[in-house]
Amino acid sequence: MHLFKYRFLVFTRNKSFLFWTLLFPIALSLLFHFAFGGLMEAEKLDPIEVAVVDKGNETFKSVLDTLADEENNLLILHETSEKEANRMLEDNEVYAIFICDSKPELLSINKGMNLSVLKQIANSYIQVESTVTQLAKKDPTMISEQVIQDVSSMHTNVKEKTAAGGSKDPVMQYFYTVIAMTILYGSFYGLQSMKDSQANQSDRAVRVNVAPTNKLKVVCIDFLAMFILLSIELCIAYAFLIFVLGIDFGNQMGLLVLTSVSGMLMSLALGIFVGSVSKLRENTNMTILSMGSLFSCFLAGMMINTMPYMLEQISPLIKYINPASLITNSFNMMYYYSDMQPVYINACVMIGIGVVLLVISYQVLRRKTYASL
Repeated sequence: MHLFKYRFLVFTRNKSFLFWTLLFPIALSLLFHFAFGGLMEAEKLDPIEVAVVDKGNETFKSVLDTLADEENNLLILHETSEKEANRMLEDNEVYAIFICDSKPELLSINKGMNLSVLKQIANSYIQVESTVTQLAKKDPTMISEQVIQDVSSMHTNVKEKTAAGGSKDPVMQYFYTVIAMTILYGSFYGLQSMKDSQANQSDRAVRVNVAPTNKLKVVCIDFLAMFILLSIELCIAYAFLIFVLGIDFGNQMGLLVLTSVSGMLMSLALGIFVGSVSKLRENTNMTILSMGSLFSCFLAGMMINTMPYMLEQISPLIKYINPASLITNSFNMMYYYSDMQPVYINACVMIGIGVVLLVISYQVLRRKTYASL
C-alpha cells in the first residue's frame, strides 16, 4: 500500500502529463464547442425549394422524394417542365433545379450553404449509384439511405432518428475524438513507468532495481496507480463534456465504461511497450506517442469528421487497427444503433492489443541486465 501511494503521487506530480491528459482535452473540447456549438442550431433551416424536371431517372427521383418526406424534410419539390423550372429559378421561386436525367444535373444561380448541400446530394447519388445500380433497381431506398448519410455529414438539417434514440449529429464525432485522445495520451504514464523501472533510464529506476521488491510487482503496482489516475482524469473529462457542454454519449453506461476501460488498458500498455522496447531518449519517445496519438485521432475524424467514412471506402480493416477509431466507433454504435455487438468486438480488440503489448514488454524487461548499478 505504501508503494502504491508513493507511485501514485509520483505520477500526479508530473505536471506536463496532467496537462496533456486532462487540461488540454478540456481546452480542445471548449474550442470545438465554440467553433461548432451553434452549427447544429444553424442547420435548422427551412427546407430548400427546388424545381424537379423528370427525364426518366426514377431512382434519383425517389432519392429526392425521400429527402423531401416528413422524416427528413430537407427539400420542397416542385415537379415541372424545364421551361417552367428556368422561369421559377429566374424569379427566385426556387433555389435550384434538379434535372433527373441518366446523369443528374443541378442548375442554380445562387450561392451559399444550400447550394453545397444540393451539390452533395447530386455528387453522393452519382458515387453511390455507380456501385449499387443493380441492387438499387430492386430497392431504390438503398441509394436514398446512403445519400442521406453523406448529406448529413455536411451538417445539413437531415435529422434521422436512430435505433438508439438519438438524432444524427456529425458534430459529435469531434467530441468523441477528444475522449479518444485523452485515453491515448494515457500512454505517457506507461512511458514514465518504464523510465522509473529501468536502471539505465533514471536514478529513481536504480533505487527500484536495487530494492528487494520484485520488479514485476513494482510494474503491476505502477499499472494500478496509472489506471486509477487516468480513470479519474477521464471521469473529469466525461463530466465536463456531459454536464457543462451537454454532449450526449447515449444511455449505454455499462458499454461506455467497458470501452473506456479497454481503451485505457490498450493505451497504458502502448506506453509501457514503447518505454521498454525503444532505446531512444524519453523526449523522443514522448514525441512518438504524442504524434502517433494525434495522427490516430485525425484518422478517427478529429480534424475532418467524415474521415472515418472515407477510410471505410478504402479499407474496412483500418477501423480495427487504428486505436482512436476503435474508441470513437464504439461511441457511435452506442449513440446511433441498437446492435451492440461491434462495441464488444472493439473492446475485445483493444484488450487483445493491450495484452499482447504487455506480454512483449514483460519479455523484454526480464531479459534486460545491467553490468553495474
